[in-house]
Amino acid sequence: MITFAHIIAVIVSFIVMASLFMFTKFYANKYVNISIRATSIIWLLIVELYFIINRIIDNPHDINSYIYLELCNMVEWSAIIILIFPTKIQMDTFFPLAIIGPALTILMPKDWDALVFSNFWYYQFFFGHLVAMYAYFYVYLYGQTKFKFSKELIWKSVLTGVLILSLVEVYNLTFGNNVNYIFNDIIGAIGQGQWSQGWQFLFVLCVAGPVFLGASWAVIYFFKPIYEINWKVRNQIKLRDTLWEKAFAKINFHKKK
Repeated sequence: MITFAHIIAVIVSFIVMASLFMFTKFYANKYVNISIRATSIIWLLIVELYFIINRIIDNPHDINSYIYLELCNMVEWSAIIILIFPTKIQMDTFFPLAIIGPALTILMPKDWDALVFSNFWYYQFFFGHLVAMYAYFYVYLYGQTKFKFSKELIWKSVLTGVLILSLVEVYNLTFGNNVNYIFNDIIGAIGQGQWSQGWQFLFVLCVAGPVFLGASWAVIYFFKPIYEINWKVRNQIKLRDTLWEKAFAKINFHKKK
């Protein structure tokens, strides 16, 4: 059931992501860049360590308390890495996953009862996912790696997705102990939790996975980088105006007339 707290989280998420396209001069400032990256890293570390420590305290004798292989958890750890060491190869492999995973989780969370303002899990859950997605978009839009849509992006992200799904499937079959990482959430969302493990794997690999990756590729294709860093002089070069900036410029033009 949709709650007021969930609606607020979705609205805040939209505003935060939209701000990347609205306040481009602000985000292009090198001191803002350092501040955003440092703050995002600290928050993601708090979220991840809090989550893992609580799992271990609750059940210290279960291997799954120490190893959490949900996709968004991988994305959040990878976001910390991309904020510290931005590289094109990580954008090629993980960026599509960092779009579809957090976006779907924010829009369609699985634990509605815990979505209350008084529960820290609410902030950890929503804004952990949001900051991970925000981090990747910030690195992308503001030219930290010169990454852009390409054939290389397509085959590397497909390879990464297949590898992650295969390794997680092996883990689920070997050490799952009633835990079905990644597949449980996707299959459960369509009401087919009774499917065998093999069918779940094939459905995600051959049906849901391609749809999710295709949606992420479309986002990357249509939302192109705004700035590019000139590493020789360590300065950012404006590549294009956003739709917001173009619309705002037209409004100002008509006002002057």
